[in-house]
Amino acid sequence: LLTRDGRRLLEALSLEPPTARMMAACACSHRAATGDGAKTFVVLLAAVLGGLRAAGGGAGL
Repeated sequence: LLTRDGRRLLEALSLEPPTARMMAACACSHRAATGDGAKTFVVLLAAVLGGLRAAGGGAGL
């Protein structure tokens, strides 16, 4: 798959963990509501989760 559309990329992934599927669904829902921003949603979510991990509050992330 070769595309710049974040929604299409997320939908093409075969995500096993339920949490990963939920995060992808949230990004797709955000895009459906706003018309854009699936990639930005994922990047910001990754930054938040990385910050939690660095602060020690993200055990298992």
